Parts: sequence; structure tokens; C-alpha cells
Amino acid sequence: MIILTYWWQLLIAGLCVYLICNINFAVIFSKKIKHQDIRQYGSGNPGTTNVVRTFGLKMGALTFTCDLTKGIVAALIGRYLFLAFTGNLSLGVFAGFFLALCAVLGHMYPVFLKFKGGKGVATSLGALLVLNPIMTLICLAFAVLIIFLTDKMSIFALLNITAQFVYTAIVSLTNPALTADGVAIPITVTIGIIWFIIVIAHRANIKRLLTGTENNSGVRAGLLAKRKTKQETDSNNTEPEKTEQKQEKVTNNIE
Repeated sequence: MIILTYWWQLLIAGLCVYLICNINFAVIFSKKIKHQDIRQYGSGNPGTTNVVRTFGLKMGALTFTCDLTKGIVAALIGRYLFLAFTGNLSLGVFAGFFLALCAVLGHMYPVFLKFKGGKGVATSLGALLVLNPIMTLICLAFAVLIIFLTDKMSIFALLNITAQFVYTAIVSLTNPALTADGVAIPITVTIGIIWFIIVIAHRANIKRLLTGTENNSGVRAGLLAKRKTKQETDSNNTEPEKTEQKQEKVTNNIE
């Protein structure tokens, strides 16, 4: 098994990624920009959804983008750095998933924040954009539909990671090259761990979904409010033009 040949390089890279992904942008932005701690508001979770509910869509989008980037960078390092270093494609694929797991663990269980982080949705999504790009883009298309229909981010999070788990397991276990190099099962186990810890992080959301008491994410409301504001602004801007046209018409009639 090729993993055993490079086990210490994988562990060092994984530890570095874990520590870097301890950086929690929800906490940093809420303190630096809003001068408040997101952990003291809403659900207390330092993640994108709570930021949207507490500080609005722009702050949420900023947090989401940065958390997404953590996953992208981790997967890129694993996928291509190990491929370049070893020349083995199978190891590169496994390293991508392994460092994705380390990034999600760093975000969800940061040692510098007493192991109380976010729920790993954006970070895992960023990693899977690199590792399963087509599947992830399909999931994102469904995310838009789910959010506008239900405004429940937890529904998308659970459906997405479950679909990714099933898809990755099938692709890995049916790939002859990955099976021959002994990484098919480790990849499946790795994505399975990511699925498990994200589902566990959403256990309270699952209970609320089953009882019909799950909170809205606030994304749909934010987008609709932004659209309404733009329409009102456009309407206000046309009023002076209409008034000027009326005045010109009156003047012309007098002349």
C-alpha cells in the first residue's frame, strides 16, 4: 500500500493544514469589523449561517468565501503537491481527501478555540470543488433551489455531504487504479469520516427539521430584501425624471 510509504509526509502535511484551518473567519470578522463576538449571538456557532442571521448577507458571504478557500487550498495541496512529489496519481487523490478531512477537523474542532468551531459545510464544499468538481457544481445548483424554496441551509448541508459520500465511495471502489494501489478503501473511509462529523454537528438541526422548528438561514430573506431595496432605489431615481418631464411639458404649453 503506497500510503504506508509516505505516511509521515501525509501526517506532517495534515497537521499543518489542521492548524492553519484553526483560523476562524467568523470570529475574526465579527470582532474586527463589527466589534462583537459572533459566539455571543444567535446559535453561538462561529459559522456562516449564524453570521448571516446576526450580521447580514454581506458578512455571511465574506465568511463563507474565506471558509470555502480553506478547503480549496487544502485539497489542492494534497491533490497536486503529493502528485508532483511522488508521481503517483492514486496517492495524490488520497492525499487530497486526507487533507480535506484535516481542514474540516481544523475548522470544526480548532485547538485554539477550545475545539468549538463551525460545522464544516463551507470548508468541505471548497475541498470537494477540487476533488469532485462536477458533482459539487451539481450540488451547488440544487443548493440555490433548496435555499429559495426552504431557506434551510441545514437541508442543503446534509443532502450535499451525503450525496458526496455516496458518489465518492462508488467512484473510488470501482476505480481499478485506486483499488490496485490500495487507496480506494482509505478514500472511502476518509470521506465517510467527513460525512459522519458533519452529520453529528447538525444533529440538533436534524431534530428541529423533524419537528418542523428549524430556523431559517436568512439567506433568502437577505437576497429578497436586497432586491426590494434596489427596486425602491430605482423607483426613487425615476421620480425626479418624471417631475422634470412634467415641468418641461407645462413650460412648453405656456410658451
